[in-house]
Amino acid sequence: MRVTFDAPNFFSTTVRRVEYRINKGTNSGGNNADVSWLDYGVAPTLEATTTTAIQDNAWHTLRETDYGRGSGGIGTLMIFDKSGASDPRCSPQF
Repeated sequence: MRVTFDAPNFFSTTVRRVEYRINKGTNSGGNNADVSWLDYGVAPTLEATTTTAIQDNAWHTLRETDYGRGSGGIGTLMIFDKSGASDPRCSPQF
């Protein structure tokens, strides 16, 4: 995940863009990965998600609309698309 933002002071942040990149390497699979971004610094919690994430090792935009946030954590969920096997996942929280 890559997040572009402006933070003019400690109490105010404007998120400009949220992007993801998935490198499937030599694994087989398609371009139907699931990617979610959860921002708990917004009320109600802001979620940006796709179920057709591309796995080509290039950056892709998940959200490009500016929004302001306060304090609070963020979370991500990625479910990678593999052919003929269970889809691995990761979900770091910050």
